[in-house]
Amino acid sequence: MINLYSGTFSFYANNSDKILRSIKRGILDKKITDESEIDLKEVLNAKDIDKVFDELMIDIYLKDREYIVDYFSTEAFGGYDIEIFECIAPYINDGYFDFIDDNGNMLRKSFKDGECVKEYTKILWE
Repeated sequence: MINLYSGTFSFYANNSDKILRSIKRGILDKKITDESEIDLKEVLNAKDIDKVFDELMIDIYLKDREYIVDYFSTEAFGGYDIEIFECIAPYINDGYFDFIDDNGNMLRKSFKDGECVKEYTKILWE
């Protein structure tokens, strides 16, 4: 399970429909399956991004014309967090989020130029 620790994870409101369609496409293409705790029928029937993100247990709020991700936990994702982030990456603003994995490791996922990449911490002792 991954819990958001900190970051700059956001998207413009005018990309909401694209994100919604991309997540639905990920379900229909079997990239995201029903092995997770997400009610995929609810997601497929959702008419707006708020409903989808509620179902994904991702807290968002609208500030000006930008949705900011306030909190999420991947517990409901059933191991499909990478697939979900890859589906939406083309529409996410360049930024990152830091998280602590199940083993206590601090990790980062960065969104840059429409891609989502996992980064690892590196400790340098001087």
